[in-house]
Amino acid sequence: MTLSPREDCWNRIGGGGDRSCPELVTHVHCRNCGVFEAGGRALLDREPPAGYLAEWAAILAAETVPDPLRREAVVIFRIGAAWLALPAAVFVEISAPRPIRRVPHRTRGILLGLVSIRGEILVCVSLARLLHPDGPIGRADSRPASEAARLAVVRWDGRLWAFPVDEVLEVHRIHQGDLQDPPETGTAAAPLLIGKHLPHQGTTVGLLDPGLLFPTLERGTA
Repeated sequence: MTLSPREDCWNRIGGGGDRSCPELVTHVHCRNCGVFEAGGRALLDREPPAGYLAEWAAILAAETVPDPLRREAVVIFRIGAAWLALPAAVFVEISAPRPIRRVPHRTRGILLGLVSIRGEILVCVSLARLLHPDGPIGRADSRPASEAARLAVVRWDGRLWAFPVDEVLEVHRIHQGDLQDPPETGTAAAPLLIGKHLPHQGTTVGLLDPGLLFPTLERGTA
């Protein structure tokens, strides 16, 4: 039995119709029939409607305009006297401080050592040393100074990192329109890592740019 795909037989005499097609005895279902397969190919191979390609080309080429009302969740934390934030999406967990095992002959720089989290050994780094290479801005890169100290575990590009903080404030939702440009003063490293600043509860929170931060960590621990 030979039918043209244009006859749309599957909706008339096939599974979608009165099921009177004799080919159903052999094929059981229309999807097993060559006529149905040919109809599908004809549908995919047909010429697009007039203006279809140009319309989608314009949509894909259009510049994305940031929405000032779009809200993003960030985790605010403190290292020394500095309040900082990272997107909440990069955080895996906030845990109690853990013992940090030093790596022989690697006691300088941002690498603090190795830490065990749920049986997994992670590289532990010091954001204090990274942002202020001329001197720590707090005790977060040594032993915990208070009960508020925590160990943050984050993930970026499939890799886990751990770093100590003096305090974790909260998860806060920010409006893009609330962010401000960073001040011109500061350390040599900070402007490279802090994309924007956020006024919050009478202080200023530096919003770290993960796209700059984590590649810098990679280079600093290589």
